[in-house]
Amino acid sequence: MLSADEVRALLTTFRPGPMPAPSTVAAWRQALAGCAFGACHAALTAFGPTKARYATPAEIVAAIHTAQAAKDARAAEVIPFPRDRVRPSRPTPPVDYARAGARGIERVYAAMGWQRNPERAHAQRVPCPFCRAPSGTACRPLTRNRAGHTERRDASSLTHPSRLDRARAEHPDRGERL
Repeated sequence: MLSADEVRALLTTFRPGPMPAPSTVAAWRQALAGCAFGACHAALTAFGPTKARYATPAEIVAAIHTAQAAKDARAAEVIPFPRDRVRPSRPTPPVDYARAGARGIERVYAAMGWQRNPERAHAQRVPCPFCRAPSGTACRPLTRNRAGHTERRDASSLTHPSRLDRARAEHPDRGERL
């Protein structure tokens, strides 16, 4: 059951003017017995400012019951999974999303006629020893690691110099990214 303060709050929120009389609050409280404050507030909000100003407790209760019936109908409605599609057994790993994004970026570069920096592609073949970025990903914009070592990223390749050196040592062919 709604408290007198909750009924007073509903009345003053949606009906401008003086504070409601105690007899009005008691009548509304009795009429809205069994209704939650949030449901009453939602019903009055759904009415709109003009209709909410003149709404009766019976209209509020009817709106609450209508909303609950619609909610129950939506919950009972089952949307079948299409039989022609195979339900995935596991979610797609984030690595697949990253690869799809990389393919999309490559297509944009090709369509615009832009050139990728070969040093960056070469450096991304190995993990970064400074910021610990895994292979195939960009270096983090970290300039000082936990050990206190300072290293700025190369402006043209956006990779740390230690990563470029490691890639040159491990892959001297300077091939494109895997």
